[in-house]
Amino acid sequence: MKKTIILLALLISFSGFSQEKLTPVTSEEPAKVNIAKFGTLYYDKELESDMLKIKTGAMKLSKYNPQDIPEFVAIYNSLYTKSESIGKQMPVHITILKKYYNLYQIQRRNMSQANISVWSKAIKVATPIRVAMQKIVMDEHYGDLSFYPTLKYEGIQEDFDLYYNASLTVLGL
Repeated sequence: MKKTIILLALLISFSGFSQEKLTPVTSEEPAKVNIAKFGTLYYDKELESDMLKIKTGAMKLSKYNPQDIPEFVAIYNSLYTKSESIGKQMPVHITILKKYYNLYQIQRRNMSQANISVWSKAIKVATPIRVAMQKIVMDEHYGDLSFYPTLKYEGIQEDFDLYYNASLTVLGL
């Protein structure tokens, strides 16, 4: 009797991806796809699993059917490109939000209305960037618990979220 491993239901969260496209992995089924051409194969002792290191992170191979791996690699690479383009925009906004937040820390209630107005506008300009990054991180990228993304812009994103959320709190927006 073949042992069948069913793919996680979380994979359905990817846009344009339906459950009908997924095929279960069977233990006796030979791999028909050359997985090594997508990245480096290695064994992770901590996760106790075979992994595929790709440009955007690492995939736990036991959770994927070999025939589905090319499609998932393409999805992850696309999401990485999106997050990279958003991450490149964050430092400019961090500088502005940090400037006005630090100014607030010094002046408190004596901060001029002009500075508060510019700070509010800076928040409104930064909002679409934050929404886009949160969509990638929460809805698309981490919906798959067997994928471990490379977080190139993690520190920048943390700084952006810190000053963005602090600014929202101070201004009451």
